[in-house]
Amino acid sequence: GGYRLARPASSITLLDVIHAVEPDDGSRVCVLRGGPCGKDGTCAVHEVFTDARSALLDRLATARLSDLSLERT
Repeated sequence: GGYRLARPASSITLLDVIHAVEPDDGSRVCVLRGGPCGKDGTCAVHEVFTDARSALLDRLATARLSDLSLERT
């Protein structure tokens, strides 16, 4: 069993892997309101969560499979 990569590990990011198994549908749910943010204003934590999400996506986009140790110890 297992998986075989279609491209070199150096050209695949963690964000690529996440998008392959869980595509981004573009919808954003407010953590406080439970609905779309921005429809009728934004919540008190909107900017903090937006910045945190951007930072997470940026980091995942720079982490390449070839740079990770996938061995179990």
